[in-house]
Amino acid sequence: MKNILAYLENHTTNILADLETLVRIESPSNDVEGINRLQHVTQSWLGEFGQVNRHSSRLGDVVHAHIQGQS
Repeated sequence: MKNILAYLENHTTNILADLETLVRIESPSNDVEGINRLQHVTQSWLGEFGQVNRHSSRLGDVVHAHIQGQS
């Protein structure tokens, strides 16, 4: 738990900037283009950590990420 807290404390500025990026993207539930803009951002972020697939949907694209982890 201490490692997680230390990480968050050391990366607070970046985390808040990423959160602001997401919040500023207009993506109401019925706005497919807005949802897809949001998914484009999340897809690019998740791609740094593993395999990412994007699936089209009539309600907006779905991003599926597979990130290998360890325990």
